Amino acid sequence: MDRFLISGAILLLILEVSVLLMGLDDAPSWMATRQQGSTKVIGQLSRTENQVRRRPRNSLVWNESHLRETVFEYDSVLTLAGSSAQIQLQGDTKLNLDENTLVVLEPAVQQDNASIRIRFSRGSVRSRNPDQSLSIETENFTLSAAKGAELSLVSLEDGRVSVELQGGTATLNGASGPQSILRGEKLILHEDKIEEKKSVSEQITWDDSMPARVYSHTFPVEFALKWRGQATSIRVINPAKKLNRLPLESEQSKYVNLEEGLSLFSLQDARGESPSFPVQVRRAPITRYLSPLPRDRARLGTEITFSWEALHTAESYRLEISRNESFWGDVQRIETTETQQKLKLKDEGAYYWRVIGFDAEKFQIPASQVYPLYLAPDPLASPQLLTPEIKAPEIRQPASREGASIFWKLLVPRAEAREQLDAHFSWTAIPGADHYVIEISRTPGFEEPVVNQRVTSAHFTWRAFARGVYFWRVAAGADGRLGLFSPLAVAKLENPGTFAGAGVTVKPVTPSPTPVASPTPTPPVEYKAHPDPMTEPPVELGVDTSGPVPQSTPIATTPTPPPTPTPEPEVVLSRDNGVSGRAIWHPQYRSNSSRSEEDIEGNFGGWVPLAFELELNFLSSANNLWEWRLAYDQTTWSPKESPRQKSLSDSRIQTDVYYRPHIGRWGYGLGAESISFFERRAAELGELKNYYIYGPSLRYSQTVQGTRELDFQLRVRFGNGIIGGRAQGALKFFVYDGKSVMIFIGPWGSFGTFKGPSGRSLRDLQIGGELGIGW
Repeated sequence: MDRFLISGAILLLILEVSVLLMGLDDAPSWMATRQQGSTKVIGQLSRTENQVRRRPRNSLVWNESHLRETVFEYDSVLTLAGSSAQIQLQGDTKLNLDENTLVVLEPAVQQDNASIRIRFSRGSVRSRNPDQSLSIETENFTLSAAKGAELSLVSLEDGRVSVELQGGTATLNGASGPQSILRGEKLILHEDKIEEKKSVSEQITWDDSMPARVYSHTFPVEFALKWRGQATSIRVINPAKKLNRLPLESEQSKYVNLEEGLSLFSLQDARGESPSFPVQVRRAPITRYLSPLPRDRARLGTEITFSWEALHTAESYRLEISRNESFWGDVQRIETTETQQKLKLKDEGAYYWRVIGFDAEKFQIPASQVYPLYLAPDPLASPQLLTPEIKAPEIRQPASREGASIFWKLLVPRAEAREQLDAHFSWTAIPGADHYVIEISRTPGFEEPVVNQRVTSAHFTWRAFARGVYFWRVAAGADGRLGLFSPLAVAKLENPGTFAGAGVTVKPVTPSPTPVASPTPTPPVEYKAHPDPMTEPPVELGVDTSGPVPQSTPIATTPTPPPTPTPEPEVVLSRDNGVSGRAIWHPQYRSNSSRSEEDIEGNFGGWVPLAFELELNFLSSANNLWEWRLAYDQTTWSPKESPRQKSLSDSRIQTDVYYRPHIGRWGYGLGAESISFFERRAAELGELKNYYIYGPSLRYSQTVQGTRELDFQLRVRFGNGIIGGRAQGALKFFVYDGKSVMIFIGPWGSFGTFKGPSGRSLRDLQIGGELGIGW
């Protein structure tokens, strides 16, 4: 019954998430449908990198965009952090959008006008229009670029805009009238007024050897700026769109620390300013190497397969193999578009290998790690793992709590004492070997093994380990001679009563018995089943058990009968008045999809840290339980796609009263909650409106293995013409259980779907964790 309930709850959550994905931004392409908007094609996306979004007209839904996807009039295009895109428009006009940029593609004011109109909201955009004019509109001014112009705009943090004309001519149109911009001029605009105007200085130029894109695994990145000429300062626009200036003396290079994102640099002297040099700093993806594994051994003269996982940002790779870890001197380099290479290495000894990627524009993606490899002319054979002997341990039961109430056991599960276990690893002995190297890792890549131990016998004991699933391997060795590693094996060190894996035995550690006095005058004799851990040296990773452990024979004694245990007093909900409670914090990710009248949609998503729950429990004299639950969360949604839309605040409350006859697992009750629909307030503006709904509630709670509690709630709600329901589930792990206070933590999730009049609908998903205290 319990397995079916858990499986059903998981299946229900998967189905609910699948249905919800149909209305989310990241829905798969086969779920997506084109929203109502313009059907006139204006161009296509000729390049996309990472996360690029497109939103049709009259829709609030952002769709994931792909290479060569068609764009239409009035489409909005958005690039997220670490992303970029190029839009190929009619007349060979190109728009390059850097990260965190939002533009709207609009037709010309006059239908017979061949120009293209772009509405620029924020970010950084570069345009080139060789065959037709281009109009770029902002909130305060319009830039009209003549045919053949090259123009760039960058929005700054304080509402100002940096404009640079690399080629052709343009006109600035604002409240003060039209003003001409010539080739090479750079402006800082506040609203429609020119705060700063610079011309291009031909005396200072950037060094062509500097890369325009840098990938790194750590931040900030030290970057060397190089130039020719005598500059007096450097103007910097950092990824946060802050404008700074760095003073210079007579140097022609300068090291700067760059954070992730796009930075723009310009050299300045008394005559003017150089063109801007953009530097994109991206987080390098992690390359996972598949073979050979780190510290692997191979026979000299055999073909070795070097393989790795493909990187989504890389179009080609370079495999590098060196005799030293710093990769200086003689380095073998192989350029390839594949993710594996087969090679024969000619000399014995240590090698090091790594993989460097290259993106579509040939910028280098640094290697994430370096793996050592050892070649031997006549290595020892790899050990074979033995079949383990598995014994079911005797589980110690916790001290009894006679007289404790059933409800208290349900509400506050007592953690059973977990045994300290020994994991025994064994393998076949290799002739000629005088030692073995065993490695145990949490990952199959063995990048950072938790055990890397040298032992002298064909077995090894690992003590005081954390239960879980591990990977392990063994290699033999002799004086000056390496051996091959055994094939990768899995060790399931979770439950000693189950199969642990080839070559592994898990046994409980027998505790040292307490010395008992003999009834004869002979003094009592102490004995130990294992060495006393207080007198043995501490073990960090493992213990070599190559030698036999001496066992002392206990002297037969007549034990004194143990005293009769005093029963503990009955524990109810509270030591004083039969009332208990819980206070819970619910940090969560919430996704809300709402459709209201006039076919307006609102999709909201983000983290909600302000979410709490209070629960009070009252036990009657007849052992019937009443539960009162109150939940509250508050969210502020900040719009990303509409400059006119204000932030929306959503405060919700839920309350339920449950009745459990005879403190059973099932509770029955009534409840109420508030839900919010996204409704139109004005053109391109919406607001959240709250409605209260009511209905019956059902709750199921059960302890699992004494240390966890499963809690599932199902609610049906109606009112104000709305009908729907909500399913909520949680799994609580009790990390502390005292006499009067307990602390628990665990995963938590909720899904609700509702229908209302005039086509209203709402889907609400909450996934997160819970941290609570009970008393």
